[in-house]
Amino acid sequence: IKRQERIKNIDTEIHNWKNLKFDSEKISKELHTRIDKIKIEIENISKLPETIAVKKGQLMQNISDTENKKRELSDELDSSEEGYLKISKELASGPMSLSLIRKAFWESSDNTYEEQLNLERELQFQAGNSEDFKEGVKAFLDKRDAKFKGK
Repeated sequence: IKRQERIKNIDTEIHNWKNLKFDSEKISKELHTRIDKIKIEIENISKLPETIAVKKGQLMQNISDTENKKRELSDELDSSEEGYLKISKELASGPMSLSLIRKAFWESSDNTYEEQLNLERELQFQAGNSEDFKEGVKAFLDKRDAKFKGK
């Protein structure tokens, strides 16, 4: 009986040692896996300053490009405003007939047919007696550009 108990104890010990070896190998594999993951994380962390620097450089370039585009658009807007002011001044100092045409146009929506004809007759009379009319005829006869004064 004692012999069988010893054999049984030995078998149990062998089984326990096998389990211990299996568990140790399993834990060892898990630890190696964790070590590999940590190495990858450390490698990624060590590359982080470089990644941040690249992104910062890209952002700075984007800011620079945006500022350049903003300056270009601002210059274009200034140029357009100058052109608008030039055209506006030309129209303001242009022939008197432009203001008469505008008046006829704006009043046409409220006028009857007869009222509009009377208005246009009056405006034609004003245009024909203006200094701009005389300048236009003279410039045509002299074959030169007219210099209208808006009078």
